[in-house]
Amino acid sequence: GYLAKLFVELKMQKQLLEARVASRTSEIQVARAKLQAMLDAMPDLVWLKDVDGVYLCCNPRFERFFGAREAEILGKTD
Repeated sequence: GYLAKLFVELKMQKQLLEARVASRTSEIQVARAKLQAMLDAMPDLVWLKDVDGVYLCCNPRFERFFGAREAEILGKTD
């Protein structure tokens, strides 16, 4: 009986954790979509580099300035 109770509790905890992960993932996706929309709407050149100067992301205005798509810019340096 005790093992059955533990099994049920474990299953409930797993479902709760999965629901929390799904909820947090959804929140992150919404926040990322908002950030991307904001970057896309900016008329200024916007880019992000890591500490080694490697491009991590950029907006469409920077793509036009650079003359390449973001996929071609990412991972490169000046």
